[in-house]
Amino acid sequence: MKNLRKLLGLTAVTLLLMLLISAWAWGQIPADAQVPVHWNAAGEVDRYGGKVEGLLLSPIITAGLMVLVAFITRIEPRRGNFLQSEKAFTMFWYVLLLFFLMLHVTTTGIALGYNIPLPLVIGVGIGLMFIVLGNFMGKIRSTYTFGIRTPWTLDSDLSWNKTHRLGGKLFMATGALVLLTAVLGSSILMFWVLMGGILITVSVSMVYSYIVWKNDPDAQARRA
Repeated sequence: MKNLRKLLGLTAVTLLLMLLISAWAWGQIPADAQVPVHWNAAGEVDRYGGKVEGLLLSPIITAGLMVLVAFITRIEPRRGNFLQSEKAFTMFWYVLLLFFLMLHVTTTGIALGYNIPLPLVIGVGIGLMFIVLGNFMGKIRSTYTFGIRTPWTLDSDLSWNKTHRLGGKLFMATGALVLLTAVLGSSILMFWVLMGGILITVSVSMVYSYIVWKNDPDAQARRA
């Protein structure tokens, strides 16, 4: 990828920023303090942890996830198609980094005693992420590691392209509804809208990819 070095550099800067935020907060939180580390669907804290978990877990997860994503780019069998999807992949990387940074800032602020509405932050973040990713899904070419991968989309370019155009619209619709429910302040409703949207998107994409594949003459000719 042309942009891989730039993306890795941006990831390093983001992780450094997260660690600096953690270091700044470290000296302000007592050594024996219990830091919120998990929240339920209603946005209520349901588990506490120590300073190490509360301030360092998010950067560690972000680093691990980005290493995994970078590794995947090296082993993709359909590398030519992956390179054609570089714009969509780059945007996916950007929004994921931004989401984790925003989440780390929010949870650190809560650990310091600031009254930050975490469900609103998460809802807005996820909603915007779904909308942005949905907008770029139609630009993803057929790969084994990125996109809506069903047996039928992987066997048929027609199924892949049509399924991703439909899936992109469903992603955007889910994101808009999550964003709306988050702004309205209903964290429980937001949770179920998100779960329902994901379930519908997955189910519809599976069925639709099969229907398109079944009616793709090229795919059926290879099968015969």
